[in-house]
Amino acid sequence: MTDSEKLDLLLSEMQGMKSDMQGMKSDMQGMKSDMQGMKSDMQGMQSEMQSMQSEMQGMKSEMQSMQSEIQGVKSEIQTLNQKVTGLEKDMVDVKSNLRRLHRDADFILDEVEKVHETLDKHKEDKSVHTA
Repeated sequence: MTDSEKLDLLLSEMQGMKSDMQGMKSDMQGMKSDMQGMKSDMQGMQSEMQSMQSEMQGMKSEMQSMQSEIQGVKSEIQTLNQKVTGLEKDMVDVKSNLRRLHRDADFILDEVEKVHETLDKHKEDKSVHTA
């Protein structure tokens, strides 16, 4: 092999290497572009996750508020139950008092009727009245 042939072979090999390097450079630029796209996607996902975390915090806060409101309602229901129980006891007392008043009224009416009978007998008895 002559020097000229060797030189041509070296030039040919160098041309192939240059072409391979340009291909690698192009591939690397594609990979760089892909990585930038992935980075952009990851930033979007990170932003969405932060948004979701914020929404979850809001929901957690709302749930705590609702729990507090439920506790307030439970407390009010317990108070109402106590009041209803008190009213029920009062109604029992009122019924008892009403029955006693009816008995007393019946007794008084019986006594008034006896007094009227006595007065009527006394009125009809002419021997007692001389006037």
